[in-house]
Amino acid sequence: MTLASEPVTVPSGIEVNFYDMIWDAPGDGLTYRFRFLAPKIADPDTDYMSVASDMEALCNDYAIPRLAGTGPQPNRIVVTLMAEPVDFGVMNPDVTQFFESYSVENGLCIWEAF
Repeated sequence: MTLASEPVTVPSGIEVNFYDMIWDAPGDGLTYRFRFLAPKIADPDTDYMSVASDMEALCNDYAIPRLAGTGPQPNRIVVTLMAEPVDFGVMNPDVTQFFESYSVENGLCIWEAF
């Protein structure tokens, strides 16, 4: 599913737009990957810590409410912020990307270390 350009409000106030959602079922069970464009993360003054709360908010406030319409419930949600579009699974060292993984329990995202 791709719905690029849907703006999303995050705690830091940076510009974030929904890009797409990809699902797969690796050995750990069903995973939904919500990917967002956030051009500001390419700036040298923007590090992971400045957007960590944004990623948690995107999981709880954006991804979780959309699970009801997606079908089977996932074991995990992965939130990706990328400075510009990158094909899923393709490494591009020239594009800043941040990833965070969450388990889903009682309608909440629970952070998991990769």
